[in-house]
Amino acid sequence: MAAVAVGQISEFQSELESITVYLERVGQYFIANEIPTGRRVAVLLSVIGSRTYSLLRSLLHPEVPGEKTYDQLATALREHFEPKRLVVVERFHFNRRNQGNGESVLEYVAEIKRLAVCYRCHKKGHIEAKCKTRQDKEETKWMEEQGEDECKGHRYHVIDTLCEETMGSVFKSQDTSGTSVYRVKMEINGEMLMMEIDMGAGVSLISEDTYRKKFSKLQLTASAVRLATYTTQRIEVCGEVRVRVRLGDQEKHCRLVVVAGKGPSLLGRDWLQTFRIQWHQINALVTWHTTGYAEKVEVLVKGFPEVFNDNLGEIHPFKARLVLKEGAQPVFCRPRSVPFAIKEQIETELERLEKTGVICPVKYSEWATPIVPVAKPDRSIRICGDFKITVNSALHVDQYPLPVPEELFATLAGGETIHET
Repeated sequence: MAAVAVGQISEFQSELESITVYLERVGQYFIANEIPTGRRVAVLLSVIGSRTYSLLRSLLHPEVPGEKTYDQLATALREHFEPKRLVVVERFHFNRRNQGNGESVLEYVAEIKRLAVCYRCHKKGHIEAKCKTRQDKEETKWMEEQGEDECKGHRYHVIDTLCEETMGSVFKSQDTSGTSVYRVKMEINGEMLMMEIDMGAGVSLISEDTYRKKFSKLQLTASAVRLATYTTQRIEVCGEVRVRVRLGDQEKHCRLVVVAGKGPSLLGRDWLQTFRIQWHQINALVTWHTTGYAEKVEVLVKGFPEVFNDNLGEIHPFKARLVLKEGAQPVFCRPRSVPFAIKEQIETELERLEKTGVICPVKYSEWATPIVPVAKPDRSIRICGDFKITVNSALHVDQYPLPVPEELFATLAGGETIHET
């Protein structure tokens, strides 16, 4: 008589639990029922369900699941249902997780802990400050792998980037928030070079283009340094050179990494630890760079006062013309309710629009569109019309064919590239 099984394993449903949790339950089922290693594949394939089994066959094609070991099947399932996470995506989900209605504080804290990702061990459930991985062990291993002058191991330097898809974006220094870029002028082997200070770059580097223009006489040697963006995308390293660097009265011999592509030179943390940076001089440099255009801006403002005044701009002599479809029926929508907290702001904005001539009052109209108040960053109100439910569907719309990328590339063929280094 067969022994009674302890517990029960249901089919795997990805919308209800993660594959990691499911495989943990399967492992406990094996232990509780003393299932030998040779039978674990058959048991797993019997309980995961037809949908997951079909998926597993597709993942392992042309091989079949029954020919694999249990560990191989578990790895294939984890790689499919739990692919490698992107830091930027995980950070977005973490920052957007708000406490839900009816969710207790303890439940909310537990969910936040689940979403937390450690950037040292790359596991979920805790942050770097609480990671059990010993930092001193990592540093000791790193010191053992590197020599006196160059890296002997394969350590990755993470370089922060604004774009994840192109190599050129590694050098991108423009901040979409308007933050100034800090630069410092360094003398490298007698050549003056403006370098951007980048706290996110582990090493100082120049582009291959800069190397060929200024330092082509220096011997480019192979480099064991491996560079990657924070999304773990590889950055092609051409090599490295040993250079004599002077900053004020400081002079050092340093390593300078050369990477493929074009772009500004980066002053990384390795040089920042070597040289004493006069931050007040850097700020003065940025201020001078920014204010150098003040006179040109003033000339433009005086030359075109109608463009830079506070009045509402107009386009002359053009006039908008809306063409209704034949048989279009007028749509009159009643006004929507608005929160009392912003009602006064809406009335103030409507009065302002009337004074500037954007809108005008009427006593009768066959068409009426409800407004949509939108809060602006300065907490004022922008009033928009919800025309999609009224006049938009009744209009003849100009259908202008947008060019496809191939057409744009063909138009640009033979053109010249002008850029600032």
